[in-house]
Amino acid sequence: MDYSDNYAGFLTPGVQSVAIGGNTLCDMITQLPAINTESPAHVVVSSAGGNEILRGVSRPNMYDSASLLMEALRNRFPDAQITVVDVHPTLLSSVNSEKEITNPEIQNDVLARPNTCWIETAPIFGVTGSDPAPAGMMLDNIHYDSTVSFQIKDALINDCGVAFP
Repeated sequence: MDYSDNYAGFLTPGVQSVAIGGNTLCDMITQLPAINTESPAHVVVSSAGGNEILRGVSRPNMYDSASLLMEALRNRFPDAQITVVDVHPTLLSSVNSEKEITNPEIQNDVLARPNTCWIETAPIFGVTGSDPAPAGMMLDNIHYDSTVSFQIKDALINDCGVAFP
């Protein structure tokens, strides 16, 4: 969501983003100290392993990192709702095929934990399975445009109750 953060009106003054383009789930664990809120109501993980897929990280390592991130978030913010956004459709067939394997595995881990929510992005793109994203919704092969960003924000609010104060 590092691109989304740059769109006027996406973030509100009461929201902190520590998103850094290209970060993996493992990187996100090391970023936790950068969150300067003692007890946020919501924590959003903006991709469930997209950068791992792009880098060829093994599934077991990706799953371990996702699980460790969830544990670290829960330990640091025991009362926060943790929402995870899945790996979205892209224009790269290799990513689209792999996300169909990894998204369900990580989703199962996320939803087995208390006070969590999962955002599936394929419906936002109007695709199913390993179908590619419509090119008109993309900035490049992997990043979606501002319209999709705000649709994901709407899903965060409407489907998971994430507040943007």
